[in-house]
Amino acid sequence: MLNMPVMNDGLASLHKVLKDETRRKIVLLLNEKESLSYTDLLNALRNFSTGKLNYHLKILNKLVSKKRRRTVRAHRERCPCVQTGFGVR
Repeated sequence: MLNMPVMNDGLASLHKVLKDETRRKIVLLLNEKESLSYTDLLNALRNFSTGKLNYHLKILNKLVSKKRRRTVRAHRERCPCVQTGFGVR
């Protein structure tokens, strides 16, 4: 019998988080710019409410952070796909 590798919980969680198109877009925007002001991110997403953006940022909390100065930044060291953009198109 073949021993099949079990999917890592972290990888499964990452897939679950990034399967949403809006969250992939947020990650790609932050990958391009490294960090954006909250307002610039909101404008880039077009027709988005602050409540919706906060909801998605909360789900992305291990990959991005919202700073006091109202900037959003990617945690590149926590997710290689954020650094390379690989797999989040």
